[in-house]
Amino acid sequence: MREKNNLIYENPISKEEATAQLIKAIALEEEALSNLINIETDKATAFVGKNLDYPTGPSTSEIIQYNQTVVQFLDTLLMAEWLLLKKMDTVRSMRDYDCVDSLGDRENKRFNNHGAFHDDAFDY
Repeated sequence: MREKNNLIYENPISKEEATAQLIKAIALEEEALSNLINIETDKATAFVGKNLDYPTGPSTSEIIQYNQTVVQFLDTLLMAEWLLLKKMDTVRSMRDYDCVDSLGDRENKRFNNHGAFHDDAFDY
Protein backbone atom coordinates (compact mmCIF):
# COMPACT_ATOMS: atom_id res chain seq x y z
CA MET A 1 0.00 0.00 0.00
CA ARG A 2 1.33 3.46 -0.90
CA GLU A 3 0.16 6.95 -0.11
CA LYS A 4 0.17 9.78 -2.62
CA ASN A 5 -1.49 13.16 -2.14
CA ASN A 6 -3.26 11.83 0.95
CA LEU A 7 -4.88 9.04 -1.09
CA ILE A 8 -4.18 5.43 -0.30
CA TYR A 9 -3.85 2.95 -3.16
CA GLU A 10 -4.55 -0.61 -2.09
CA ASN A 11 -3.42 -2.39 -5.26
CA PRO A 12 -1.33 -0.24 -7.57
CA ILE A 13 -1.37 -1.42 -11.18
CA SER A 14 1.52 -1.68 -13.58
CA LYS A 15 2.13 0.78 -16.38
CA GLU A 16 1.14 -1.91 -18.90
CA GLU A 17 -2.18 -2.47 -17.13
CA ALA A 18 -2.82 1.28 -17.01
CA THR A 19 -2.06 1.54 -20.73
CA ALA A 20 -4.42 -1.35 -21.48
CA GLN A 21 -7.16 0.33 -19.43
CA LEU A 22 -6.64 3.60 -21.35
CA ILE A 23 -6.93 1.79 -24.69
CA LYS A 24 -10.05 -0.01 -23.50
CA ALA A 25 -11.60 3.30 -22.37
CA ILE A 26 -10.85 4.84 -25.77
CA ALA A 27 -12.42 1.85 -27.52
CA LEU A 28 -15.55 2.11 -25.34
CA GLU A 29 -15.86 5.80 -26.14
CA GLU A 30 -15.51 5.02 -29.86
CA GLU A 31 -18.30 2.48 -29.51
CA ALA A 32 -20.49 5.04 -27.75
CA LEU A 33 -19.85 7.55 -30.54
CA SER A 34 -20.75 4.89 -33.08
CA ASN A 35 -24.06 4.34 -31.31
CA LEU A 36 -24.74 8.08 -31.36
CA ILE A 37 -24.03 8.17 -35.11
CA ASN A 38 -26.50 5.33 -35.66
CA ILE A 39 -29.14 7.16 -33.63
CA GLU A 40 -28.55 10.37 -35.58
CA THR A 41 -28.85 8.40 -38.83
CA ASP A 42 -32.21 7.01 -37.70
CA LYS A 43 -33.37 10.54 -36.84
CA ALA A 44 -32.34 11.80 -40.28
CA THR A 45 -34.17 8.93 -41.97
CA ALA A 46 -37.30 9.67 -39.93
CA PHE A 47 -37.11 13.38 -40.74
CA VAL A 48 -36.41 13.05 -44.47
CA GLY A 49 -38.33 9.82 -45.02
CA LYS A 50 -37.23 6.57 -46.61
CA ASN A 51 -38.33 7.84 -50.02
CA LEU A 52 -36.98 11.36 -49.41
CA ASP A 53 -40.56 12.62 -49.27
CA TYR A 54 -40.47 14.45 -45.89
CA PRO A 55 -43.42 12.54 -44.36
CA THR A 56 -43.97 15.14 -41.61
CA GLY A 57 -44.20 18.00 -44.13
CA PRO A 58 -41.70 20.32 -42.40
CA SER A 59 -41.50 23.99 -43.31
CA THR A 60 -38.37 25.51 -44.80
CA SER A 61 -37.41 26.98 -41.42
CA GLU A 62 -37.83 23.57 -39.75
CA ILE A 63 -35.55 21.99 -42.37
CA ILE A 64 -32.95 24.70 -41.79
CA GLN A 65 -33.24 24.25 -38.02
CA TYR A 66 -32.81 20.48 -38.39
CA ASN A 67 -29.75 21.02 -40.62
CA GLN A 68 -28.25 23.26 -37.94
CA THR A 69 -28.68 20.55 -35.31
CA VAL A 70 -26.99 18.04 -37.62
CA VAL A 71 -24.07 20.42 -38.18
CA GLN A 72 -23.78 20.95 -34.41
CA PHE A 73 -23.81 17.19 -33.84
CA LEU A 74 -21.12 16.63 -36.49
CA ASP A 75 -19.00 19.42 -35.01
CA THR A 76 -19.23 17.86 -31.56
CA LEU A 77 -18.48 14.43 -33.00
CA LEU A 78 -15.43 15.76 -34.80
CA MET A 79 -14.08 17.30 -31.60
CA ALA A 80 -14.66 14.07 -29.67
CA GLU A 81 -12.86 12.07 -32.35
CA TRP A 82 -9.98 14.55 -32.33
CA LEU A 83 -9.63 14.17 -28.55
CA LEU A 84 -9.66 10.38 -28.88
CA LEU A 85 -6.96 10.60 -31.54
CA LYS A 86 -4.83 12.74 -29.23
CA LYS A 87 -5.34 10.23 -26.41
CA MET A 88 -4.27 7.38 -28.70
CA ASP A 89 -1.22 9.38 -29.80
CA THR A 90 -0.31 9.91 -26.16
CA VAL A 91 -0.71 6.22 -25.32
CA ARG A 92 1.34 5.28 -28.39
CA SER A 93 4.11 7.71 -27.49
CA MET A 94 4.16 6.34 -23.92
CA ARG A 95 4.61 2.84 -25.33
CA ASP A 96 7.28 4.02 -27.79
CA TYR A 97 9.10 5.76 -24.95
CA ASP A 98 9.14 2.50 -22.98
CA CYS A 99 10.78 0.74 -25.92
CA VAL A 100 13.92 2.86 -25.65
CA ASP A 101 16.55 0.76 -23.88
CA SER A 102 18.34 3.39 -21.82
CA LEU A 103 18.78 7.08 -21.21
CA GLY A 104 22.12 6.88 -22.98
CA ASP A 105 20.39 5.83 -26.20
CA ARG A 106 18.05 8.78 -25.98
CA GLU A 107 20.95 11.14 -25.36
CA ASN A 108 22.78 9.76 -28.40
CA LYS A 109 19.76 10.56 -30.54
CA ARG A 110 19.60 14.13 -29.25
CA PHE A 111 23.28 15.00 -29.50
CA ASN A 112 25.84 14.19 -32.18
CA ASN A 113 29.46 13.26 -31.45
CA HIS A 114 30.44 16.93 -31.18
CA GLY A 115 27.78 17.76 -28.62
CA ALA A 116 25.51 19.59 -31.08
CA PHE A 117 21.82 19.35 -30.30
CA HIS A 118 19.50 17.69 -32.88
CA ASP A 119 15.99 19.04 -32.56
CA ASP A 120 14.67 16.55 -35.14
CA ALA A 121 15.02 13.76 -32.57
CA PHE A 122 11.76 14.97 -31.03
CA ASP A 123 8.28 14.54 -32.48
CA TYR A 124 6.46 17.80 -31.78
